[in-house]
Amino acid sequence: MKKILRQKEVEGKRFYYFTLGRRDYFKPVYKVWVSDKLIKRDESGDAYIEIPMRNCQIVEMKNLVLKEGNYNMFIFEIECGYRGEAEIVEIKADDPELKYFKYVIYESERGSTGISAGVIILTKAEKVKISWERNGRLYGEPASGTTILYIDGKTEEIEEIDEELLREID
Repeated sequence: MKKILRQKEVEGKRFYYFTLGRRDYFKPVYKVWVSDKLIKRDESGDAYIEIPMRNCQIVEMKNLVLKEGNYNMFIFEIECGYRGEAEIVEIKADDPELKYFKYVIYESERGSTGISAGVIILTKAEKVKISWERNGRLYGEPASGTTILYIDGKTEEIEEIDEELLREID
């Protein structure tokens, strides 16, 4: 996934960032500032980063700072049903140092039409397994499931499968 970056200029220097999540009145939950070393440019000159991303880390300050490091970064968002909520229930990876930052995504100014969920994941593992649930008017979409994210960008959806069956398969 290509994440287009916004730009802020201060004293002649350019700084790049992107936002994640939306609280009430669409205020961002996280503003993630990106190190110049991680930025790529497309044909038109726009700055972007590729997600999932290798060899990075996030430093927590007032905002988040994405810079070079030795972790893999994944971003996952699950949409809620109409007037419902979504929740990321469990995050699994083969890494004891797994770190994550959850956030909400209001679908309207006060969240009355639904509140979706998202997460930034930092891990040394090559894949991450995320269990999620959602409610509201789903229009045939699954109410729960598991998504597996791979560092090469591939995703697998395992929807409404019994957790005991998943443990037996692993």
